[in-house]
Amino acid sequence: SLPLSIAPSISMDAASTPTFKRVVFVRHGQGFHNLHRNWALQDPLLTDLGEAQASAFPKDPQLERVLALPKTDVAIAVSPLRRTIQTAFFGLTPYQFSNSQWHINPDILETGDVMCDTGDPALGRELLETLGRQDLLPQYEALPPEWVVKDKGYFKDDQQSIRSRFQNFGRWCLERQERCVIAVAHYSLLATCLNIHLENCEVAAFDLTPDGQWLYARDLSPASAQLS
Repeated sequence: SLPLSIAPSISMDAASTPTFKRVVFVRHGQGFHNLHRNWALQDPLLTDLGEAQASAFPKDPQLERVLALPKTDVAIAVSPLRRTIQTAFFGLTPYQFSNSQWHINPDILETGDVMCDTGDPALGRELLETLGRQDLLPQYEALPPEWVVKDKGYFKDDQQSIRSRFQNFGRWCLERQERCVIAVAHYSLLATCLNIHLENCEVAAFDLTPDGQWLYARDLSPASAQLS
């Protein structure tokens, strides 16, 4: 797994030239599977509370600093499950990012081979159309077919595969031209790979170094973060 350590405070002034990528993780809002603890729901949507949480998360100080940067400095990465797509939509649409800054990234898909953590492409396409985000349909439909298969292959639900995918996500972040990435993801993924335990729509900021170390942004720490 990638090393994890505490970072000093790092300036996010627009004039500075960082040697890292700031990656701000957001856990999705409350889903119906969270409300009822029903893991058999297929790729569930957000509850009304979840939608309200999603609309509010950009007010977190860890995100306010990123959202104050020029829009061209920020990329948005979203897990392809419906609850993360909704969370990003309700939270970030008011900030008018260009369509090209939105990226559906299956490497931050939730762990687990239960139905609530398994996508359904037909449901996902329907959601994007309902949200008026037909611009994301080509990305969604270009996802590898095996992203909905959790018992074998690249998306297998085991520790090695999960951590390997997260390393690939880190490489993707480092290859981006933008200085910052907002990543809308999941509880178990972040607990497994970063040892943080986020509530619905809680935010955690990290600095990713060029050699692949995830450094905790101490100046922007959430109260619930637990690092080993």
